[in-house]
Amino acid sequence: ELAELSDALSGGDIKNITLKLCIKLSANTISILDNKIANDEIIKYRQSLAASQGGEFVEKLPTV
Repeated sequence: ELAELSDALSGGDIKNITLKLCIKLSANTISILDNKIANDEIIKYRQSLAASQGGEFVEKLPTV
């Protein structure tokens, strides 16, 4: 599931997200790591990436 969430991100991007989540766990900012927290972090990262490239990231909603 997380692989699908991080689709089109590079290995370096995934590493950066992973390190950020590890820091949050170590600093007790979060107490557990679940799919929602990982997904939120991926969305924030994509937004930051888009902003740094002069664009805007729009989250795709799951199709039902």
